[in-house]
Amino acid sequence: MRQAGSRPTAILDEPIFLAWLGERRERQRRSGIPAAILSFNPDAADRLRHETAPCENDTAILLASDGFSALVDLYGAMDARAVMEAALISGLEPLVKLARKIETEQDPDGRLYPRFKASDDTTAILLRA
Repeated sequence: MRQAGSRPTAILDEPIFLAWLGERRERQRRSGIPAAILSFNPDAADRLRHETAPCENDTAILLASDGFSALVDLYGAMDARAVMEAALISGLEPLVKLARKIETEQDPDGRLYPRFKASDDTTAILLRA
């Protein structure tokens, strides 16, 4: 983003970004390890792993997209424990709104938190086992 002098809304048109992205994809292809990405591609299901883990009664589990987890790993707005506590106390909607506030008000140009889109999918499911 800095090298291209671009914004998330225009980065896909920047030759320097496209070259970087192409190099990254080529390295991944040469590694021989297929990306384990859930998508609409039917082959993605072949890369799923199934595991079983014991859970105490009333265990809370948060399944989150990378756009939702950006609150922790990209924006540093809070740590994982704080996200879980906030989700359990106030629900998921305030957390989604926080992510959108960061993306649209605090860093609309993607300078603080470089990203490929103005806003990412911010999906999460909170479960009790």
